[in-house]
Amino acid sequence: MIFYLNLFLLWAFLDVATGQCFTQENVPGMALKGHTFKEVVVKAVYMCDFKCEQDVRCQSFNYVIQQNICELNNRTKEEKPEHFVRDPERFYVKRLSRKGRS
Repeated sequence: MIFYLNLFLLWAFLDVATGQCFTQENVPGMALKGHTFKEVVVKAVYMCDFKCEQDVRCQSFNYVIQQNICELNNRTKEEKPEHFVRDPERFYVKRLSRKGRS
């Protein structure tokens, strides 16, 4: 599991498919609750980024570590700070921007 987490952190700085840099905010031990519109089981944590990118509603996601589940959210912690809670089984990722893409 540690390997996948490290790979995901690396993925946060390099978009392998296009070679473009992008920015994300990763917060371990926290999750945005009540704004999940889709859950997806994945084989590797970096796949959550792909799933989020494919859906225009996705603004952030929680990753459920032991179950390999992406919880795609239609809001961010800045929009709903009261729903941003401690959860040691998850980590939160906010999609910030993609440089070099329209």
